[in-house]
Amino acid sequence: YRELHEEYLKQAEELREKENITQSSEKYWRAITALLNIIGELKNIPHYRHVHYAEIIEHVFKETKDNEIPKLFASVERLHANYHHSFLSKESFELHRQDALRLIKKLKEHIDRLMAV
Repeated sequence: YRELHEEYLKQAEELREKENITQSSEKYWRAITALLNIIGELKNIPHYRHVHYAEIIEHVFKETKDNEIPKLFASVERLHANYHHSFLSKESFELHRQDALRLIKKLKEHIDRLMAV
């Protein structure tokens, strides 16, 4: 999942540079879900459907007590929706992208803590 995360993130950035925000939106989503899959594996939580990702986020939120986690995830869900409906402006996409990058950082830090135990 770590390798998938890195590949999706790379693809997201490449597509963003080409101004393909619809495809880039989905690659950011997939980069994050790959990290959520890692957490699911480490915590023995199902991670196969969208609802499972929401449950993992709730789990991370409860463990970290980081109020920003659910908000960032909600923002990233907009990127996922944008892939299906292509409604975000370039400016709005950039705001959600920044949230995706913040969430990625927080999830990686959480994974590192889990693996250190």
